[in-house]
Amino acid sequence: MSLQSINNSGFGALAPAAPAAGRRERKLQDTKSHIGDVAWGLFDAHGYENVTMETIAEAADVAKGTLYKHYQAKESLIQHRIDQICLERQESITAAVIAMPTSVKRFEYLFREIEPYLESMRSYVFPYLLFMCSPNNGSRAPTIFDTSLVELLRLGQLTGDIVTDMPAERMAEYLTFLRLVSLMRWVQDPESNLREVTSEMLSLFLNGVARKAQL
Repeated sequence: MSLQSINNSGFGALAPAAPAAGRRERKLQDTKSHIGDVAWGLFDAHGYENVTMETIAEAADVAKGTLYKHYQAKESLIQHRIDQICLERQESITAAVIAMPTSVKRFEYLFREIEPYLESMRSYVFPYLLFMCSPNNGSRAPTIFDTSLVELLRLGQLTGDIVTDMPAERMAEYLTFLRLVSLMRWVQDPESNLREVTSEMLSLFLNGVARKAQL
């Protein structure tokens, strides 16, 4: 596959195409988005800790079963908001990273683009991290950001600056956990700078810690 074909069709060229959503799927997505919008209105008005799942279901005018079908926990709504942000930026980010010469530059750009949104959501990051690291969350579906990491790694493998002896999906899992740890460090230290923490994390992932002579 050529870089031009990826550029023409976006990151989706690196993965199997998803089938077009039918009427039922669109209705489910509309309901999920509605619940998410209502929930964030409540969070902004009353504070995240003061809003319960029961309150969200009542305000969204849906049954509790419907709410839990779309969001297994309140923290899932934070992930949904992050996914919305990624989706809104997906087209412009895809165009930008495809034009970049190396995987290092691509990853730096991707993480830098999400930084302002994480900064604005800092008070929500800690419960989000606890949710993401919960053993009960092991079967969650990949997020849009997860998928972006996999596809950037596949692109790097295609262009030759990412190793090919490990599947991109496995490398993305390791990078995801490094990212979660770096976000935890950022949240716990009020003096820390998100960009600096992220840069250190990416350097560790992309360059490793062993001296080249020892490898």
